[in-house]
Amino acid sequence: QQQLTLLNFLDINLEGDQIPVATDVDFTGFEIPEVDEVIEIAFRNQPDYLKAKLEIEKAETNLMVAENNRRWNIDLDTEIRHNAAPNIVDEQTEFRAGIMFSKTLGDLTIEEEFDRARVNVLQANNNLDEEQQQIDIDVTNAVRDVRDNWKRLELAQQLTALREQELSNEREKIRLGLPGTSIVELVRFQDALVLAQNDELNAQIDYLNSLTRLE
Repeated sequence: QQQLTLLNFLDINLEGDQIPVATDVDFTGFEIPEVDEVIEIAFRNQPDYLKAKLEIEKAETNLMVAENNRRWNIDLDTEIRHNAAPNIVDEQTEFRAGIMFSKTLGDLTIEEEFDRARVNVLQANNNLDEEQQQIDIDVTNAVRDVRDNWKRLELAQQLTALREQELSNEREKIRLGLPGTSIVELVRFQDALVLAQNDELNAQIDYLNSLTRLE
């Protein structure tokens, strides 16, 4: 009946007597990740954080342009005049050069653009700080969940081993015909073992899910 229920739950059609069997997961190779290591990985790959860094570069570039627009314009003015004469000795070439400073006065838009660009830089840096804080919080919470679920799994494994030992002891008592033993007690120990096994399975699932969320 349980096999048919499983097939119906999976919604698959199998030929003959082929029944899917859940395989055990070997948890001995798993390691609890370190928060600092995961945070570094997040800084290298988290899209919102990388976007915030690019926004800072963009804002700083716009600020440089706006600041340059506030400065005086410096232009080099050159002029060459050649005075022709019948006699080559009397010909003259005149060269003039000058530096010209210019600036538009009274244009408030230049100052407004500069102030806006400066605010955008501050905002971009603030956004980056917020992304860093969010990564710290998310990673710390995710790693803590992994560690907590691992501890739960260890406790569940210990409880399963205890229930197995209790059931084995009860079976041995019945085999030896010791007083105070009964089939009812044996069934009770069996039920306790099944409950512990289910709790361990749920702990395994929660641990693997927490690893998935961390990734």
